[in-house]
Amino acid sequence: GPGMPAPAAAGAAALVRQYFLEGWYPLGKPHKKRKLIPTAALVKAVLVNGARAVRPGKPYGPAQGFGHVSLAHSLKLARGPARWRPLAWDRRRIKPKQHQGVVLRLWKVRRGCDDLRITLVWTDRPGRPYCRRCLMNDLDLTVTGYKTGREATTVVYANGGRTLDTRNNVERVVISKERLKKFNRMRVEVTGSNLIDLYVRYSLYATGCFYVAPR
Repeated sequence: GPGMPAPAAAGAAALVRQYFLEGWYPLGKPHKKRKLIPTAALVKAVLVNGARAVRPGKPYGPAQGFGHVSLAHSLKLARGPARWRPLAWDRRRIKPKQHQGVVLRLWKVRRGCDDLRITLVWTDRPGRPYCRRCLMNDLDLTVTGYKTGREATTVVYANGGRTLDTRNNVERVVISKERLKKFNRMRVEVTGSNLIDLYVRYSLYATGCFYVAPR
């Protein structure tokens, strides 16, 4: 018979769009003045960001990719059990070799805050025929951990890699609860590494127990 994963994901995407259209972001309850028309890139970033691993299986492998969709881990509800907060950027514009970032100050890790997740998505041009590396505009996401009074101690790359991802237009970083205990702030940085266009618009979505540090 027909499979259900695609209809389930489509329905979840519709709920994500409704969440922003009705002003549920960022507090988890509707408000007319917070209405936002999300791009397809932001909807995708939300779905990927909260996706959970399928077990058994290797994360980011061909059998599961980013995992299975979980709206409970993607969208904050004021009356829900989650203590984390979301951060959404949409239609952000970045130029070649430009760096854009934000510093997240971490709360004391508590129940309801299992990890820190950041996902970058952009809509790219179609790749060339028979290409091996098909990105036309390559952006990169990195997350750097800091301790008070010290230099950067750890750089985390996207999609479970050890270097910058030059193949995908979806990049996600997941930092576990145990690993977060080593830091008190994280710098999230997006880089326009290799662009053929004058600029690219991207979306970023993050969830965790943090607040945005003032510049």
